Amino acid sequence: MQAWNKILPLYHQLLKSDSPEDIEIVTVQNGSIDFLINIDFDIALNLTEVFKIGFKCFMGYLSYKKMAKPLIESYFGNKKLIAGEKEREKELINNIGEAVKEHILEQHKKALKSDKQIDNNINKKVDQVVQLITSHILKGNDLKLLALPVAEEEEVLEANENHKDELRTISSQVRQAMKIIPSKEMKVLLEKYSEPEE
Repeated sequence: MQAWNKILPLYHQLLKSDSPEDIEIVTVQNGSIDFLINIDFDIALNLTEVFKIGFKCFMGYLSYKKMAKPLIESYFGNKKLIAGEKEREKELINNIGEAVKEHILEQHKKALKSDKQIDNNINKKVDQVVQLITSHILKGNDLKLLALPVAEEEEVLEANENHKDELRTISSQVRQAMKIIPSKEMKVLLEKYSEPEE
């Protein structure tokens, strides 16, 4: 909670010159904490876009892990091929944070075009946001877009619902695929993408 309460305003500052409200815990269910974030709808959509990219990159890594074992076994000890697979795995892990960071930087650049008051001192902020988002994803946590603004146009309403459904689908697929990762390897991932320090 503390990390989100600290980092979400930083993400908001990357895209808008005003600040969001504090995070409010809504409910605790089955030992997990569900909390509601009341922010500008455009910021919420941007955040879900970043999460979708993170989920997709993590899913790419998980898919690779699933197919890599039988592939590596077929190398019959060929050190060059095995080293290539280890390098690919390393880059797939790095890609999770890199893709999230790149998308946040693109969002910031786009936001600057319409809001010149946005702070341009962003490097540390972006790194902290990336760290929190990737940590959240790798822990098997979810993000849901609960409320959508009332749309007068059918196309806008449908696009918003599709956005919501796509996020729910990819996060569910990631949680299922995570079950194949041994705890030792998961620990390494979590250490690489640990939550930002207070």
